[in-house]
Amino acid sequence: MFEVEWDLLNPDIDLDASAFLLNAHGVCEKDEDCIFYGNPDHRNGSVAYQKVHSNKAQFIVAFDRLALQVQKIAVSLTIYEGEEQSHSFSQVAEIRIRLLNHRTGKELATFRFGEDLTEETAIVIGELYVYKGEWKFNPIGSGFFGGLRALCLNFGLEVEQTLPEVAADAQAILPKDLYDLYETFQIGHNVERVRRSIGMTQKQLAEKIGYKSASPISRLERGELDRFSHSQLLLLAEALNVTSRQLLSR
Repeated sequence: MFEVEWDLLNPDIDLDASAFLLNAHGVCEKDEDCIFYGNPDHRNGSVAYQKVHSNKAQFIVAFDRLALQVQKIAVSLTIYEGEEQSHSFSQVAEIRIRLLNHRTGKELATFRFGEDLTEETAIVIGELYVYKGEWKFNPIGSGFFGGLRALCLNFGLEVEQTLPEVAADAQAILPKDLYDLYETFQIGHNVERVRRSIGMTQKQLAEKIGYKSASPISRLERGELDRFSHSQLLLLAEALNVTSRQLLSR
């Protein structure tokens, strides 16, 4: 298991972590080999993604389930709409990647990046790779312009204009008048996933539900709100064209 964590100099930046399952030639053989917020679980159960906090993402790797052709796993971070909003990694204080034993939680290694981050909007932090039958990790820190799209093209994937819609989980929390801190964090996480999957900006979503700025949406998605009302949830669901249960799903 590995965790990617970051500290921001500009709190308005949206960062996303992703993992690319690569063959010996350094490319993905299928679209499903890109694991990110729009495709959080590989079909064969080998890699699973979860955003555990506004500034931390986690990947669980079942090495025994990886396809035989997968020889590397490239770990990356991208800035959402970086070029459009003049955001770059020069506005990120530090990036950390921690390798952990999934069963015990013991930290195996930590790598840090920060001083060399510049104007790029995507970065390959490092890669897991097979060497003489064993998986090892190599820190890289290679930057790209063009965000997630540029990385997908670099790893041999064709990129659609819009990402596929995020499917709702089967189990949902029953509606109530006011949601607590944990439920509000879950709502924010789901709002972010759905919003990005349909190519909507925070500002566009805010305007659709009557806010004058994107700040309330940004705070919700970053997990900074300690409560959230059901009436607000209904407005968000309508604006995103999903059900309230989808935004409440775990």
